[in-house]
Amino acid sequence: MQFSKDRYNALLEKYGSSLNTAEIADFYCLSIHTIIDHRRKGTGPKYSKMGRSIRYDLDDAIEWRENNKVNPAGDE
Repeated sequence: MQFSKDRYNALLEKYGSSLNTAEIADFYCLSIHTIIDHRRKGTGPKYSKMGRSIRYDLDDAIEWRENNKVNPAGDE
């Protein structure tokens, strides 16, 4: 995880360890519809489904964000 401990703690304080769809959309600065589309396509972050409730673990959300970074210069 490339987030500093302070940044991680700030995110944990803001969202808690488990985020709903609206919170994950806010975290990524995306629309709820885009998050739902990623979930349907299987291209989004890992999630848990309990009945009708869908929750995203903060660590999984950070991991997905870090794994989807693009280096425009093409450097490794």
